[in-house]
Amino acid sequence: MSPAFHTSICRWVPGTLNRIRILTGSHEEIVDLQHIIRRFGREALHSLYLRGIYVHPHGH
Repeated sequence: MSPAFHTSICRWVPGTLNRIRILTGSHEEIVDLQHIIRRFGREALHSLYLRGIYVHPHGH
């Protein structure tokens, strides 16, 4: 049996400069920007600043 993988979608929380909303499957959480950098790396940071969204194909 293979493990289930879910896409993680990260977006800015409106009106904030360092809070990110992560949606993975049906689970949603709001975390600090530093958490995103540790969890997904600088690629996520760059995508958030340039596009306003980061999509990670295999959520943690």
